[in-house]
Amino acid sequence: MPADVVLPYFPAFEVKNLPCTRMHHLKKQAPILLFALLCIVASISQWPGEHARILLALGCLSLVVIPLDTLLLKKEINLNSTLAKRTLQGIALGLSLVLRFVFFDFESGDYTGNVRMWYETLDQGGFMALKESFHGYPPIYLYFVWIATLLPLPPLWAIKLFSVAFDYVMAYFAFRIMKLRWSNFRAFVGAMCILLFPTVLTNSAMWAQLDSMHTAMLMASLYYFMVDKGNKAMWAFAFAFIFKFQTVFFILIPLVAYLRGKIELKHFLYVPLVFFLMVLPNWIIGRPLIEMLLIYGLQAKTFGMLTQFAPNVWQFFAWAPVDLFSRFATLFTLSLIALFVLWVYFKKPKLSTEFWLDTALLSTLLIPFFMPFMHDRYFYPADVLAIVFAFYRPKYFWVGLLVGLSSFGTYLYFLIGGLEIFPMKFFALGMLIALIGVSKHYVQTYIFPLPKHD
Repeated sequence: MPADVVLPYFPAFEVKNLPCTRMHHLKKQAPILLFALLCIVASISQWPGEHARILLALGCLSLVVIPLDTLLLKKEINLNSTLAKRTLQGIALGLSLVLRFVFFDFESGDYTGNVRMWYETLDQGGFMALKESFHGYPPIYLYFVWIATLLPLPPLWAIKLFSVAFDYVMAYFAFRIMKLRWSNFRAFVGAMCILLFPTVLTNSAMWAQLDSMHTAMLMASLYYFMVDKGNKAMWAFAFAFIFKFQTVFFILIPLVAYLRGKIELKHFLYVPLVFFLMVLPNWIIGRPLIEMLLIYGLQAKTFGMLTQFAPNVWQFFAWAPVDLFSRFATLFTLSLIALFVLWVYFKKPKLSTEFWLDTALLSTLLIPFFMPFMHDRYFYPADVLAIVFAFYRPKYFWVGLLVGLSSFGTYLYFLIGGLEIFPMKFFALGMLIALIGVSKHYVQTYIFPLPKHD
């Protein structure tokens, strides 16, 4: 590993060459320890309320900073020991699981209003119940719900189990991406930051949502593009699409790969092929094929607002006529994509691992920020990619924090009964600042590169 490699700079993660006394450590970590203890004490006093679970998780996550701060000071611990590394990794993974189990009994509005009914329908009618149109999700998710009915677990736990499992698949591919630049240990630290990040933690373990499923496949696709395995990358992209239509937010990546000759036009056929194979069991048992092929189009019409609690530009234009501005937003976003395609076609940028990552983050930030009818969870892939970006680009660590916390602020409004810590415009502003930062970096690095000084 190059000698000049550094970790993203966080105040509590600072690595210095100067001797660090025990008293200095104590002073630096005292505020973190105090905050953690206050959260834990407050959670005990309010247990088992919904807010208590959030406080307990925040307290535990804060405590994680203290041992990480010590472990990352190389002079204070020998990380060359395989046993020490495996022990630390086991403790970290165990902690990530414990924090998830804290929320396993939490019932979100989506679960009580939809998923529980789907579970009960499949529990009573078996797989054949899928021929009825009682849900609006892609069939692949309902296959998992049907499998959940076969498990000897409470319904809520069985359903969350699959989403949590994909958290770790997603973290594994994030680890592989960061390992292309960092050592195993530092890549593992980055993967743990993803597993313990609030949006990732609550999306599966608390909300019982499936965003980690399609994001795991997107991370796999990105990794395979980075290592020049375009065929595998497009298979992963196709599997991401069968989980969520929002996979299209990642579209700049396969477009770059096609324009630069890394994949052929036939590879895009993997998407309809895998989608057809996904709906085939449903079709065989009697559900109309056309209904399943149009399921994503029906989802888009579920809500008639320019933004459904998403921290995007339309938070600032709540007064705007939906029909007119939705068309404008769609055309504007497609125009930006078209301009990007033309730039790639004519300029042919160098396809480094950093370029793939930067393009993936730009794509998953820019498209949902300007498109209409976005929901609060649609920035989930950007949340994950922003953390990886922070490890690749240390001076942009704030992008990872700003993207993730802007998303998390909108999560709380839904999860905790309309809890609005700040106005939604505040979180949209945070996402805008992050997008400006990423866009500026992208322009200065690839489109109009700054001259290098000797």
